[in-house]
Amino acid sequence: MSDALDFNSRTTLETAASDAVNAAVNSALERKRSLQERRPYLGASAIGDACERRAQFDFAGAPREKDIEPKTLRIFDRGHSFEELARAWLMDAGYQITQRNQRTGEMFAFSQMGGRFRGHVDGVIIAGPETTGYAWPAIWEHKALGAKGYKEIVRQGLKKARPGYYAQVQIYMAYLGLAENPAMFTITNADTCEQEHLPVAFDPQEAQRMSDRAVRIIKATDAGELLPRPFKDRTHMECKWCPFAERCWRLTA
Repeated sequence: MSDALDFNSRTTLETAASDAVNAAVNSALERKRSLQERRPYLGASAIGDACERRAQFDFAGAPREKDIEPKTLRIFDRGHSFEELARAWLMDAGYQITQRNQRTGEMFAFSQMGGRFRGHVDGVIIAGPETTGYAWPAIWEHKALGAKGYKEIVRQGLKKARPGYYAQVQIYMAYLGLAENPAMFTITNADTCEQEHLPVAFDPQEAQRMSDRAVRIIKATDAGELLPRPFKDRTHMECKWCPFAERCWRLTA
C-alpha cells in the first residue's frame, strides 16, 4: 500500500543528529592536527616515497595544498589502535616486545645528519616462542591496511607491493644494528582482522640506497636545488594524491 509506514527509512532528525556529531568530531580532529608541530626532520617512513621531490617538499616544510581530511585522520588513528592491539596479541602469545634498549634504557631509534634524518621502530622482539623463519632479537613493525592493500602485500610480497615500507625496515635494521635476524613485519587487515607476519631479511644494497637518498634529499634542500620529478605526466597516480602537486607542476623541471 502506498500509505504504509516505512520502518526502515532514516528520518530527517536522525540524519541531522548524526551530521551534528560528525561535524563536532571532525572539527576536533582538525584542531588536534593543527596543533601538531611540523616534523623538522626527514623520517624513515618517508624515505621510500616513490618521489624524492615530494619527500624534499615535506622535509623543507612546504605548505600542503590539500588539508588532510577527517576521514584520513581517523584512518591514522585506526592504525595506531591496531598497532597496540597487534602488540598485545603477540605479547599474550609469549613474544616479548620492547621499545627500549634493555642495556641503555634508550628508545630504539636512530638519528643521523645532526638529527635531520631520524626514525624509531614500533618495537623489538627480544624473546619469544621458537618460530619458523625468526630468531631474536628482531625488529617488529606493524601496519594496518584495508583489504585491498593487505591482499596485495600477501600476494606480491612487501618489497614489490609496498616498497616504502620495505625501505623503512631496511633503514631501521641498518642504523639500529639489528640486521642479523629477519625483522617481523606484521600486517593487519583492518576489515577482517586477519594478520600476516612477514620475515624481512636485511638487504644491504637497499639500505645503502635509502641512506644515500636521505643524504641527497637533505643536501639538495640545503643547497636550494630541486630534485628531479620521476613522473612525466601530472595524471600519474602518485601526483594525483600528492599534497604538493600544484606547486611541483608549476615548476619547469
